[in-house]
Amino acid sequence: MRDLRFFIGVDLGATNIRVALADSTYKIHKKIKENTLRDTDGEKLIRQICSLIRRVGGRRLEKIQSIGVGSIGPLDYRRGVLLNPVNLPVGEVPLRESLKEEFKIPVYILNDCTTAVLGEKIFGVGKDSSNLFYVTLSSGIGGGAIVDGNLLIGKDGNAVEVGHIVVDIDGRMMCGCGGRGHWEAYCSGRNIPSFVKYLVETNPSRFLGGRIRELIKGDNLTTENI
Repeated sequence: MRDLRFFIGVDLGATNIRVALADSTYKIHKKIKENTLRDTDGEKLIRQICSLIRRVGGRRLEKIQSIGVGSIGPLDYRRGVLLNPVNLPVGEVPLRESLKEEFKIPVYILNDCTTAVLGEKIFGVGKDSSNLFYVTLSSGIGGGAIVDGNLLIGKDGNAVEVGHIVVDIDGRMMCGCGGRGHWEAYCSGRNIPSFVKYLVETNPSRFLGGRIRELIKGDNLTTENI
């Protein structure tokens, strides 16, 4: 046990922040989750992350070797800087340097979906795959990819931002980034309600409301369909 090394993993999302303490055998000793502060700025966000790291590290805090951060994007992974995410508008946040200064240990940062696909490759369903694609549907939509056994990162760490692929050339729904017709504008956790509202307003006959009206009338067939 004395030879074990300890590490911190941080999952920074627009809705939640998750922090875990693991050792060099990959055993997770403790993990916590907290809602990401909504009315926040870069400094408050850093303070929240640091507080969670200290809570998870506890008496092992001095034994922690490094911190790995899987972060919402976009980001500049070479500089370790968060670049004013659409779903968490905190401006530019120097995540890596701030955490290094606070804890005096190495800090590594990548896009959260990039770290997720790497985790699946090492520990999960992708162990035997040279090509792997990972999609997350959360506050936004993100992606991670391994191609021919290599982690696809791109020049700045944002190579697989699939949420901003155009899926509707008519651009009926606006994405949080200001673009129109993006996948994230239709299918992300934050935007599904807006899309449903749009469908109801533009084509109510297609929607469930009509079936519910029939149910109220006592239509048993409709009850089974629902």
